[in-house]
Amino acid sequence: MNWTVLTFGKHAGKTLPQVVVADPDWFYNAIEKIFFEGKGKIFDEAQEVYHKSKRIRIPQNNGGKKVEYAYYKRKYDSMEIVPRDKPYHMGTVTKDYIDLSAAREGKNYDKKGCKMLVADFKQIIFGNKSYKMTQKRCEEFFENDDNFDL
Repeated sequence: MNWTVLTFGKHAGKTLPQVVVADPDWFYNAIEKIFFEGKGKIFDEAQEVYHKSKRIRIPQNNGGKKVEYAYYKRKYDSMEIVPRDKPYHMGTVTKDYIDLSAAREGKNYDKKGCKMLVADFKQIIFGNKSYKMTQKRCEEFFENDDNFDL
């Protein structure tokens, strides 16, 4: 797929797969404010990235695992893959998939939480919190439907 390069705003020169990984708070805010509506192909791409980014498959999961998101004082704290039968405890939310918007569930604007969530995502998916998410890597990840529970 040939992703559209943004020609406006603080993320000019990037594609939407790059933006959602670099700055998920900005991306989800733009979606909520219907920023991409009426902008042609970029609107369709934004919808695709939005849906995929909220349903990333847990690697090597046979159905026995879930994702646990922890919050402290309504701010994102951590994401961990845990056994499905792990009991719930206060301050956590569990899902069957990785959701890059999860930091915003605690607090609608949480730049630090979003950065921490992306680091946790990179650790779980790529094995390294500092994994460099180049344009090519971001686009390849979002082009592979096997990465998502759609």
